[in-house]
Amino acid sequence: MESRYIFDTNTIIQMGQRYYPIDIFEELWSYIYQQIDAGVVLVTDGVIEELTDKINDEAANRNAWRNGNYSA
Repeated sequence: MESRYIFDTNTIIQMGQRYYPIDIFEELWSYIYQQIDAGVVLVTDGVIEELTDKINDEAANRNAWRNGNYSA
């Protein structure tokens, strides 16, 4: 039986922000996406929701900062 791997939200965030930035390691991320599509790497709907929320929150914060409306 082929091995399968489950990635949680923190794993993906740390990989993308700290260790393997997507803009530098494009081939690695392409491979990971292929493995997700093939069912070798499992990512739950909950993880996808968390990542989507995080991306949307970060985008909103960047836009607020650019518009001078950001308060930390």
